[in-house]
Amino acid sequence: MFLKGIFLIFFEIMKISKELSKDDIFKLADEITIFSKYLDIPESTIMHCIETGKLIESPVRDDDRDASAGFKYNNKGKLRLRDFNGYFWGDCFDAVAYVLQLNVNNSVHFVQILKHIYETVTAKGLVKIQVFNKNLSILKAANQTKKVITIETRPWNIHDRYYWNDFLYKERDVFGYIESKYIYPLEHYWVDRDSQPSPKYYYKGSNPGYAYFLGYDTKGIANYRLYFPYNKKPFPKFITNNSSYQGLNNLGNDLDAICIIKSRKDGISIESFVRDSGLNIGVIAPPSENHIMTKAEYDWISSRVKGKFKDTNLPAILSFYDFDRTGLNGSGQIKRDFGVKRVMFTNGKYNTNVTGNKDFTATIPMYGKLKFYKLINEYINKLEII
Repeated sequence: MFLKGIFLIFFEIMKISKELSKDDIFKLADEITIFSKYLDIPESTIMHCIETGKLIESPVRDDDRDASAGFKYNNKGKLRLRDFNGYFWGDCFDAVAYVLQLNVNNSVHFVQILKHIYETVTAKGLVKIQVFNKNLSILKAANQTKKVITIETRPWNIHDRYYWNDFLYKERDVFGYIESKYIYPLEHYWVDRDSQPSPKYYYKGSNPGYAYFLGYDTKGIANYRLYFPYNKKPFPKFITNNSSYQGLNNLGNDLDAICIIKSRKDGISIESFVRDSGLNIGVIAPPSENHIMTKAEYDWISSRVKGKFKDTNLPAILSFYDFDRTGLNGSGQIKRDFGVKRVMFTNGKYNTNVTGNKDFTATIPMYGKLKFYKLINEYINKLEII
């Protein structure tokens, strides 16, 4: 009976495959209509985006507030949607596959995609999907599934050395040091490779990318934060599939102090400069500059520190954020809530003395590496960590 059911399903799939094609679908609905139905955005919004070239909030992500997606016809006359954050780039059939979590390049899946579109754009099917979207929100359900990022690395080169060496203090083996922090040079990366097999990125010397590996989650999915230092809007500098702290996989126990710094790049820089301080200092970065530290996070971080500040007897945790509105708010929150000492380079704004640029790595060239090294280590000695 089971085998009979399998044969019937296979027969139905083959029957549909012979009956339906892309041309058949386009006789029922155009690309704009399909995008509109499956991504739940008005056709007028898509038309306006095509005609003006303006970007919109991404329909494939709930967290896009910067308008980083656009519709455009390619040179073959196909309408394509591109999410500049790297989550989607494809035509209307790719969009349907994305929403249904199917592989558009799998022949059996593609039959299911065609069948689903056919049922959706007919009267009966349209009612069905409208009810389904109202009750379950198929797109938001898909968005709740964690994105799987996979990478292919490439060999380090001289351009990588020039870039990273600017932030490090006397590292003889620059690449060995960076890899010890679980940072790797990118050749390609994919997001949900099974359903979107084309790479989202190809290495170019003018646009290098680096993968920060942040460990695995409880389901065994790799957590990555991808960094593209030369990207400018609307192209993102960072692409990630998680909201974990950066640097935890390098963080030891029984530390003399922990420094919370804005970014992983600044983190490996400060680690290089304080390595000879005589103290065992761990360095971590928050998931984002706007992250609000919770009591549970603070308790976990402080549990890794044995050192205390002599003047307060609090765990020796300090922040080193950028001197801008975001950095002031973030460091102010953890100082106010948990007593975390705040350190900043100031650039003269808000009637302050000029002690550097607004962020850590941008201040290094102002002093030179040797003077900067002495400055940082002198400050650490003044903290009186016991």
